[in-house]
Amino acid sequence: MKKAILYTFLLATLATVSSCNCQKCKHDVLADSKICKEDFNSNEDFNDAVEAAEDFGYKCSPSN
Repeated sequence: MKKAILYTFLLATLATVSSCNCQKCKHDVLADSKICKEDFNSNEDFNDAVEAAEDFGYKCSPSN
């Protein structure tokens, strides 16, 4: 029974994390930014944009 509860919890957690379509990016000096998957043609382009923002000094975290 404990395994079933654990697997259900893990599945719910993965579904929640994978459903995040945006990244909220904060910077100490510059304005905050929000980068959303729907603004890009592919997941690769989205991931590249998030990586570029982080390289520029932003700290990005999942957001809905």
